[in-house]
Amino acid sequence: MHEQTRRGFGFSRRRKSGRRATASAGAVLVVGALTMGVLAPQAASAASASAAPAARPNAVQQALNGVVRADGGPPAALASVQGRDGRVRSYTAGVADLATGAKVPVDGQVRIGSNTKAFVSVVVLQLVAEGKVDLDGAVDTYLPGLVRGDGIDGRRITVRQLLQHTAGGPLRDVTELDPSWGWAAGQMISTASDLDRFYTELLAGRILPDAQLAQMRATVPAEDLGKGVRYGLGLASMPLSCGGVFWGHGGGIPGFETQGGATEDGRAAYVAVTVLSFDDAGLKRAAAVVDTALCR
Repeated sequence: MHEQTRRGFGFSRRRKSGRRATASAGAVLVVGALTMGVLAPQAASAASASAAPAARPNAVQQALNGVVRADGGPPAALASVQGRDGRVRSYTAGVADLATGAKVPVDGQVRIGSNTKAFVSVVVLQLVAEGKVDLDGAVDTYLPGLVRGDGIDGRRITVRQLLQHTAGGPLRDVTELDPSWGWAAGQMISTASDLDRFYTELLAGRILPDAQLAQMRATVPAEDLGKGVRYGLGLASMPLSCGGVFWGHGGGIPGFETQGGATEDGRAAYVAVTVLSFDDAGLKRAAAVVDTALCR
């Protein structure tokens, strides 16, 4: 088990006008999302090397230890917590390899699953700010003929509905897969500290113009994701036990589960575990680490 401390650092970032512009908008949406997924881990790796060990475990470390020690717990868990002052602490628990007992890499790279949706939404909203995409325009305008089948028709689904998961698209089960199946909904690789930084900068208004950030934060009830949870455009608000809410997303893809987000006053926390847990108790333990970090 390990905790390291370092200084966080920020990063800044983004109607149809003919066929060429609409095709470009669709391409930028996909390429922009995948590019951010490739670049983010590299920035974090350099910062991790300068981290200095902290003195002793605290409430977050103890909670993270509990995640891996519980019956059916994951082999490893990682967490990153950012304070209001921008200081970032990274935590690990468990082992990276059950056979060798290798240590869990501090702020290691993980597949972030559905957190990818937040990045895609940001790219789309940047295109909205540039006048290249209309949130209430049909998806088929930008991705002609792509969204079709099983009662789904991209000509009747708006961009807003797609980002807010109110379009009614069906899911399908898979048994053998390449992680690229997650595509713009879950293919990205990142680190817990990168996610802390992304959501902190997003809420601070340094990624999107005010009008588009307001659209992203316009939510509808999403109780199926948890009590008090509301969902916007690729962004969810979730209640804290100490009062108030934090904004973020969760993500699950075979091999990893991630949970976390940021508050409006600059606090952030993300947890990743090395198993895709469909067990409600396991998910609650991971969520409790986030709550502990943001409420302490």
